[in-house]
Amino acid sequence: MTNERESVRVSSESILLLLYAWNSAPVAGTDIPRSLVVTGRVFHFPIDYSTSKHLELTSSAANVTNYARDQAQLLSASREIAKVLLDEHRSWHREYVNRNRPNPRIYDIGDIVFAQRATKSDATRGRVGKLMYPMTGPWRITEKLPGASYRIEHCHRPSRTDKKHASMLSPFPLELVPFAPIDGPDTRFSQLYRPISKSPYHEAGISGFKPSQPFSVQAHFSTTIRADDFYWPTVSELNEELAPFPWQPNEEHSFTEEPTDSVEMAPLLYTGPPPAAPTTAAPSVPEISTLAPAIINSQDKLFFISLPISTNYSEWRLVRVAFADTMSLHPACLQDGKFLVDFYISHTDDIRYNNINQRFWLQYHYLGDIISPTQTSQTHLIRPSDTSESLAARRNLRPFRQWINLTHESSYIHGPFEFATINGRKTRDRISLDDWRILSSHSSMFHNAVPDLTMPSYSIHVDRGVTITTISNVACTMLTTLSLGTDPASLYR
Repeated sequence: MTNERESVRVSSESILLLLYAWNSAPVAGTDIPRSLVVTGRVFHFPIDYSTSKHLELTSSAANVTNYARDQAQLLSASREIAKVLLDEHRSWHREYVNRNRPNPRIYDIGDIVFAQRATKSDATRGRVGKLMYPMTGPWRITEKLPGASYRIEHCHRPSRTDKKHASMLSPFPLELVPFAPIDGPDTRFSQLYRPISKSPYHEAGISGFKPSQPFSVQAHFSTTIRADDFYWPTVSELNEELAPFPWQPNEEHSFTEEPTDSVEMAPLLYTGPPPAAPTTAAPSVPEISTLAPAIINSQDKLFFISLPISTNYSEWRLVRVAFADTMSLHPACLQDGKFLVDFYISHTDDIRYNNINQRFWLQYHYLGDIISPTQTSQTHLIRPSDTSESLAARRNLRPFRQWINLTHESSYIHGPFEFATINGRKTRDRISLDDWRILSSHSSMFHNAVPDLTMPSYSIHVDRGVTITTISNVACTMLTTLSLGTDPASLYR
């Protein structure tokens, strides 16, 4: 604005105008202007922008007293309302930030971790605080606190305790393998002004670690003997060392090999009856009169199902009931149990995590790949959020879906259930341990493996963006083997 007027004086006018706009704007969620809450009156346009001068009252003394008393009551009530609105605004903002924040790392009591500490910048030492991430430790997790925080205890000094958020902790490695810096352009450039530190572990915040040293032979081990001076003694020479114990002729042979000795031969392989096959209980399929209300009342509408891939091969899959589209395309679903379901797929980066730390996102494809699939069809994963489905629609992506009868014994395994709640916060892509155990108890209905708890109990998820494009063998197999009918485009409304 000042550039257009070719003068800096107009900046004062702009500042006053902005002050008026802010003071006359209503409080979020109400129609009450901010000036009314603070000063008890509405500012007049265009010059009334500050609180230093109020309206001039020219009426009688009684009217002035009544007006002042009414304004004081209104101001007091407005301030109370402002406190309530401010608390609600803070709660709303906290829920909004937590809803869009990535899931924190999960640790168990007893896990060993490093804790990040703050660093102060020091120009004389060439230290920039925001570029350094020193760690202290090792620490042991002693207590889980609300809000993804943990109580930790120092392993070397148990009396030293602290409280850290999960974002400030990192897993303690089982071992440290030091490597000497490789001589190259990067290493030489980094040593233009200062050589590499002699104690890199101390600079990284690790104290008490001694790197391995090259093995050196001590002086009294440095002498060797000639190879021809060493030989294995014979049995006769060993017997001579036991003198006085002379053997009679053939007495030694008869003593060591008694004719009455016998060796019992045991079969190498098991010859008994074959072991019985492990038995697993079949899931109890609910009636449609019970299942339909449960689906309607469920928030996430998740199911574990058994999906036949070939004649004698089935796999478990995580699906979500597309209830609105099902009612639009097949209203009789509430009587026959046939529902349209969207398929979830495990995140490509979580294959090495245990079951509760694996993320499951909706399996998206272009409509052309769904109608004419190939072994190289791309799979698109979108981070679950309030706007993920609208983002997929703008990019012309469709979730892979199919008609499944959830009341059939060959399809139903478990559901409906919700996504897991971790540290008091509901997730959008994690499955709880109880639901995983129910799936494992019905392993006779599928052939693919179920993630277990033998993997690491923590996970480190790297943010790769909102969308991920990959070629998944699991997704391509489903696209090429499962039939979606003569008109797959009709499944999407």
